[in-house]
Amino acid sequence: MKNNAILISGFLIFLSILLLPLNLPFAQKVTLGVALLMAIYWATEAIPIPVTSLLPIILFPLFSVESSEEVAKAYIDPVIFLFLGGFILATAVEKWNLHLRIALKILLFFKGSLALTLLGFMVSTSFLSMWISNTATTMMMLPITLSVINLLKEKSNLPLEKYFRALLLSIAYSSSIGGVGTLIGSPPNLLLASFYSRQFQENPMTFLKWFLFGFPFVLILLPLAWLLLIIYSGGFSKLKGNFEELKVYLSQEKEKLGKTSKEEKAVLFSFLFACLLWIFRAPISFGSFKIPGWSEIFPHSSFFHDSFVAILFATSLFFIKIDKKPLLEWNEVEKRVPWGILLLFGGGLSLADTFIKSGLSSSIAELFKHFKVLPFPVFLFFICFLMVILTEFTSNTAITATMLPIIFSVIPQNTQPITFLLPATISASLAFMLPVATPPNAIVFSSGHLKVSTMLKIGIILDIIALFLLSFLSLFLLDKIF
Repeated sequence: MKNNAILISGFLIFLSILLLPLNLPFAQKVTLGVALLMAIYWATEAIPIPVTSLLPIILFPLFSVESSEEVAKAYIDPVIFLFLGGFILATAVEKWNLHLRIALKILLFFKGSLALTLLGFMVSTSFLSMWISNTATTMMMLPITLSVINLLKEKSNLPLEKYFRALLLSIAYSSSIGGVGTLIGSPPNLLLASFYSRQFQENPMTFLKWFLFGFPFVLILLPLAWLLLIIYSGGFSKLKGNFEELKVYLSQEKEKLGKTSKEEKAVLFSFLFACLLWIFRAPISFGSFKIPGWSEIFPHSSFFHDSFVAILFATSLFFIKIDKKPLLEWNEVEKRVPWGILLLFGGGLSLADTFIKSGLSSSIAELFKHFKVLPFPVFLFFICFLMVILTEFTSNTAITATMLPIIFSVIPQNTQPITFLLPATISASLAFMLPVATPPNAIVFSSGHLKVSTMLKIGIILDIIALFLLSFLSLFLLDKIF
């Protein structure tokens, strides 16, 4: 009944936008109505998110805003194939337990120290989250975390309840933070890459450009989040010393995996080689010094996109055979790849395109012109703060898809658009306060060891820290990178 009420309410809001005497052309009214309808359905999940993402293909042609052919182009954008390739690579990593081996090696490096084990969980989780989905990373790390908590409960007489909660929060926070580090780390990143590259074809978003900003942000925010969780746990004095049983447990888990298999090595090689080709696809300039990109070897370097690399190596996994068996089979891809996310991308890109083509972006810019008089850093912080608040209540991908064209329309003149668009996109991944904000938050909350009040108390502090750091780095790094 609740879902039916939301479905009807959303449709009535859509119709009311068309019928109200707004000072907008009809095409802009339809675009605004579709945006509100999709935002309501995305936020409430009254129908599955991928189904909502298909609405532009129905509504824009139906109301003569854009042809089916033009709308459908967004659903086969190169960035969608970049993400598909990333999903397939991640499927191989998970299939052969390469991600688990990497995580355990990082944790063992810290040799049983409670404070450093917390850092180990954060480093391993954030690193994995740069390459595979935040949800998959958290699901993989949660059983290890719960096992460590149970072990400490059995073997230690120390009052470590807050430390246990900090361990759980560490994997949720690190998944979200790590996803910011690379272009394929989180769906909003790729949404921005596609949106920006469409608007500025002469200076597109590349894997390397994102990495040069995203990775430093991760390198700074991750230790700050670790210190915050240490303080919450009682400080270093309460967690000092090593815990030998913890080291033994992690060693046993690593031994269960056995020696590194040929399949793991092959997947690791493919993965690392793909990363190298992503980084060195386009020329890299350091002042007068320039490293040519490998795409320049070919007559038409512009023919190559990061999606080429992703699909090349994803496809190779089906050809590489070890002991007469391929590294990956299609039925495994069918089961593990979140196909709905690809439709969500298409719906978001279609909506963003129509915002601009219909002129609705320009009309919204007029409404927000009073905000443009704010000092540049204040206006930037306001945009990022707005994104953080919105993403606490709904999908970060959906809210990014909805907000990017609006933010683009209100950027002050003589300002690099990326200075606003990239921080706003990253802000959509900084949802640390509520269980419903992100899948990682929901997964750790489902363990039963956390209260909403705890997540709010720590999450709001981390959100504030992240927002100030993001604004600071945006002011000093983005102009240099772009």
